[in-house]
Amino acid sequence: MRIEQLIQFREYIRCKSLTSAAQKLFMTPQALHVSIKRLEEELDTKLAVKVSGEIKLTDSGQLFWDFAKNVLREYQGFMGALEDQRRIRNNLSGKLYIYSNMLFQRNVLPNVIKRFQTDYPDVRLRLFESDTRRIYEEFTETPPVHGAGRIGFLQVPQPKGALSDCWHHTNGYVFQELYKGFFYACCDPKLSLNSREPIRKLLKYPLLLYATSTTTLETDSSGVMNPTLLLLSEYGDVEITYSVNTMELWRQTLLTQSCVGVIHSSLVEQNDPIIDGLQLITVKEKLCSNLGCLRSQEKNELEEAFIKYVIRYFSSSFH
Repeated sequence: MRIEQLIQFREYIRCKSLTSAAQKLFMTPQALHVSIKRLEEELDTKLAVKVSGEIKLTDSGQLFWDFAKNVLREYQGFMGALEDQRRIRNNLSGKLYIYSNMLFQRNVLPNVIKRFQTDYPDVRLRLFESDTRRIYEEFTETPPVHGAGRIGFLQVPQPKGALSDCWHHTNGYVFQELYKGFFYACCDPKLSLNSREPIRKLLKYPLLLYATSTTTLETDSSGVMNPTLLLLSEYGDVEITYSVNTMELWRQTLLTQSCVGVIHSSLVEQNDPIIDGLQLITVKEKLCSNLGCLRSQEKNELEEAFIKYVIRYFSSSFH
């Protein structure tokens, strides 16, 4: 029995779906199914069954579920203690500038900053909200800050499945991938859409794109633009009917108008109140997008330390 198996079983039970759990774990449903079957064979008991289409724990499964949660809690505590030891050996101080869009600031950074500031109280953080294009331009036009760290978190589209050359490096910065995800479509449940739809069908509805500020729609010479729009525009015309800078207003619009929105998989959590009441639609053609950061080409300890905490967040250590 391995830690990975406990994590896989936990996500399977949390998601109540083999496909959804596999997507979150970056596995195929077949691989996840085999892993759970091997776990059941090792334990010589059935852990979960399907009842009326829903995943239900057996009595043995409930015992194992409690065991798995305790072990993973202890494991995460151990990993945190190791991180504390590293912090004591390398007590960082200084100033770190962080640029990100509002979704990232709202959903990811609060958890990351809380842990980071507890471990590194002498590091001063300065947050700036911007969109992908503005972050890219900011880092393109200015070199790394001397004596301080600077990180720009942003989404990089992969229209052809590969990272565009213009994102690899810029004026002393490099792009570091943190999370490779995809986009969900979502809408009011009353809209006649299935749980899996092709993009062309989704584009028949007015499409609502969320924007943190004024959305720049045109592409400049470097190909930098709204990542979602760049991906979707390959399939046809994208009609932007509404753009707002608060998630609640975005959600209310989806519930009151016949339109479709999009949200990146990195921002979708189980029981997330932001999408509560909305129908999540898995897009058949995967619209892949790297979530990552622009960081100094030269080693910067402040940037490296903060990035480690973001990576821990996406590996579920903070959930």
